[in-house]
Amino acid sequence: MHWYELDSENRITNRRDLQIAIDQSRFALVPKAEARPFLIDWNRDGIEDLVVALLVADRTRPRTGPMGYCPRLFIKYGSSSRQDEIENGLNQRHVTTSPPQMFTPQGGADLVVNLEPVEFGNGIEEHWDGLSSQRWRIFAEFAFGDVDSDGNFDLIFSERAVRVVVDQDTGLQRMEHSQSAVYWMKNTSSTGAPEFDVAREIFSPDPQQPVISLNAADFDQDGKLDVIVQSPAGLHLLSQTE
Repeated sequence: MHWYELDSENRITNRRDLQIAIDQSRFALVPKAEARPFLIDWNRDGIEDLVVALLVADRTRPRTGPMGYCPRLFIKYGSSSRQDEIENGLNQRHVTTSPPQMFTPQGGADLVVNLEPVEFGNGIEEHWDGLSSQRWRIFAEFAFGDVDSDGNFDLIFSERAVRVVVDQDTGLQRMEHSQSAVYWMKNTSSTGAPEFDVAREIFSPDPQQPVISLNAADFDQDGKLDVIVQSPAGLHLLSQTE
């Protein structure tokens, strides 16, 4: 991962190489998986936090199959002392120590950030755990925004599950898809860390045309949050009508 330093005119002045670290005694990263970073004030303390979406296998879940990777969110909370911590790490150029069972810097990383897992709540992890025990591999994209205009950021995410099965007639392997959908979860907490309500489906694309990415913003400038979804079929704009 990288982060970029900007000047007062939002021009890039420097690029830093950032390495993230998770507890390898609990989580196994899917090989070559991409990290999806977000900067958001997760705990409403006025300081932005780093939230990263990763595809991992949770070793503590006994039902997780050998290919049972699931999406998870991880966080590094920001603090008023974080700037000094970053500057000290950059001055050293390499952070050579990290907690046991964590990653250590490789490939010239300027700084290592240790991430902690966060929970979605309302059975999402258990739902994905059940799918992975049936050899489904779950993929998800995430976005944050105030869907219901109550002043709290909500969670928007896509879900897609695929697995390789053997065709009983031909003996050949084929890819099997489950239903693909986009959901939002209302944030019911107005202070501190978010508490998400049940997942509500807002879009159901063709399983053969899975969600590639999604984002949330007021695209039509009507004062209400919209969601734009990208799939192989094109872009889908989900606008609120009420």
